[in-house]
Amino acid sequence: MTLGSTYAISFNVLQSGGNSIAANIANRFAEANDTGRGALIASGLVLFAITLVVNITARAIIYRRREFTESAA
Repeated sequence: MTLGSTYAISFNVLQSGGNSIAANIANRFAEANDTGRGALIASGLVLFAITLVVNITARAIIYRRREFTESAA
């Protein structure tokens, strides 16, 4: 998922011209007004939540895989 300069979200990651959410936060934070700063902080929280869900899922998969291989031996 990338963000372009037109505030439109595009799911075409392989096309040029877009920024990641983290790059968008870094590039626009200094020039943002109060509303824009709040939106950037909210997008950072969404990015954090997505990262947290991915990491919890990965740990659950690794734990189940380890449990499966130990019981099979």
